[in-house]
Amino acid sequence: MTTPSELSRSIGIESKQIRRFLRKRYQRTADEHNSRWQLNEEQVRAVCARFRVPVPNTTAPTSMPNQTRTNSMNSAVDRTEKDEHYVINICDEILGERSERQYRFDWLRGDRNARGVSATLPVDAYYPRHRLVIEYRERQHVESVPFFDKQDRLTISGVHRGEQRRLYDRRRETEIPKHGLRLMIVSFSDLDHDMHKKLRRNRPHDENVIRDMLHRVLYPD
Repeated sequence: MTTPSELSRSIGIESKQIRRFLRKRYQRTADEHNSRWQLNEEQVRAVCARFRVPVPNTTAPTSMPNQTRTNSMNSAVDRTEKDEHYVINICDEILGERSERQYRFDWLRGDRNARGVSATLPVDAYYPRHRLVIEYRERQHVESVPFFDKQDRLTISGVHRGEQRRLYDRRRETEIPKHGLRLMIVSFSDLDHDMHKKLRRNRPHDENVIRDMLHRVLYPD
């Protein structure tokens, strides 16, 4: 058995998205409605199929021998779809620590909406033991991409989504170091990518690049 929050950390999908899917897929009794989700194997597989991510080994111990950890993470790299997951999987393996994915700090927040409420902003990966946050930046974070920017629609920040994304990226870059954490930003341009700016998944090359970046962040001169 596992909870949506635990599954969220394993597959990198926000827990609220997982719960929304579960509510639509599985009918619950009145008593169950007020209790926490405890997902069985079939439900875990259904969630992973819905979001097209590998099924995690939720029964495995969190501490595993180095070789087992490497084999498990390499398997995830081979099967995952999103470039972000591929990059974070490599970071997990190099650091020997499973990251908290889509982690939210209470002090890292977006702009207030009309009701004066501000949502916490997720970070791609947080490593408590290393006091490290890693952000992966795809092309829409560094250049205008109409599909993602939604320029005909304003956000609560008073700008379109592309500009809000850049605004929030800068906020992460400012606030994370202020709170005593290390921040490492990995861009698609740092790694082997194709003409469409998608990663080629050149594992030896990308791993060497990321290893060097981590060394500079964790052990600065």
